[in-house]
Amino acid sequence: MAGSLRALWKGIIEAANLSVPVKLYTAVRPHEIHFKMLHDQDGQPVRQVLECPAENKEVPREHAVRGYEIRKDQYVIVNEEDLDDCGPEASRSIRVLHFVDPSKVDPIYFEKAQYLGPEEHSEKSYATFVAALKHTKKAAIVQYVLRGKQYLAMVRPMGDALCLEQMRYADEVLPAEELASLAEDVDTSVVGRGSARASARKGKAAAGGGGAITEREVAMAEQLVDALASTFEPTQYRDEYRDCVMDMISRKAGGEVVATKRPAQKPATKGKDLTDALRASLEHVRKTRKRD
Repeated sequence: MAGSLRALWKGIIEAANLSVPVKLYTAVRPHEIHFKMLHDQDGQPVRQVLECPAENKEVPREHAVRGYEIRKDQYVIVNEEDLDDCGPEASRSIRVLHFVDPSKVDPIYFEKAQYLGPEEHSEKSYATFVAALKHTKKAAIVQYVLRGKQYLAMVRPMGDALCLEQMRYADEVLPAEELASLAEDVDTSVVGRGSARASARKGKAAAGGGGAITEREVAMAEQLVDALASTFEPTQYRDEYRDCVMDMISRKAGGEVVATKRPAQKPATKGKDLTDALRASLEHVRKTRKRD
């Protein structure tokens, strides 16, 4: 891996008295499609201009400063010296804070994946650290400073290598409880289909989509989950939109005239009854499996 990739940074994993010199490598290669704005008369890239709306004129970049909006149209000017005072101390240390069960960490906290490879002559300590994490089934929660910013991350074994998962801090994640008001009409306790409680809520469920969920509905939903259960194989999933766009660009670059056709928009339909929708979904899966 290290032979084909260029190291982005060098650091040292520090856990008590254990030090593991490592190199940081990119672990993903996003295939985003980026376009440039061109002048339709001559095909040249359009230059972005900074403009002052009050004076209606261009502002030279040396006269553009950072501002943080504290109230509408009211800003606090922040210069480089202010940021330097708040910046973390530069360090090569990837400091281990705790070892945790990685399955207990919600994926919502993960932001970006990178690899940590061994520095020269640190292969043994690197392999020892990987083996220890594998055998204990733990991952390390770490903090490190890179380019003036402090990061939180999880370091976990991935095969015989280490994967560093950059993480969001707790105050960056919106609490799921904020969605609770959207489900106020739904009673999440499961009740039998013929119970008095289910009957009492039947009218409310029909009117607003709320009410108590039933054992039958849950059982049908579980059948749907089981019917679509599979082993995760990342290579079987493709970004169909990107594939289509890149194919179109390739054909245009080759001189082909590509006819465009906007797909017809499907009309909005009223939601089906939950039981009917589950039954139809199961039937669709069964028919698809038979054809395959």
